[in-house]
Amino acid sequence: MSSFITTLYPSIELIDSAIFEEVNPDKSVYFSKPFLKAFELSNPQIEFKYISISDIEKNTVALALVQVINLSVDGTLKNIKVDGEAEPYLEIMNNTMYIETEEGTEQVQLIDGELHFVEY
Repeated sequence: MSSFITTLYPSIELIDSAIFEEVNPDKSVYFSKPFLKAFELSNPQIEFKYISISDIEKNTVALALVQVINLSVDGTLKNIKVDGEAEPYLEIMNNTMYIETEEGTEQVQLIDGELHFVEY
């Protein structure tokens, strides 16, 4: 069985440039350290985290970018239109979904293509 090591970086600045050479051998500008640094700096409202995955010999085999965005759903999700039909698995659950908000887990239902908060 293969073993992998994960490392969490809270900023692009903390990642060694050698990691990018390992995971981006084609030198795609969109996955380069300068591009991601500029993207991070130009979006201060987004919390960026990076996860590197290395094999047992410490060769980096993957680098993941995580973007954490804080949303207020109080005004955003109430009665928004949903594009398309309800998914079949939602019908089994009575068109009910659960979302995480600042207040905790909220239950919403898809009714006639609109999301509605379930009031208790």
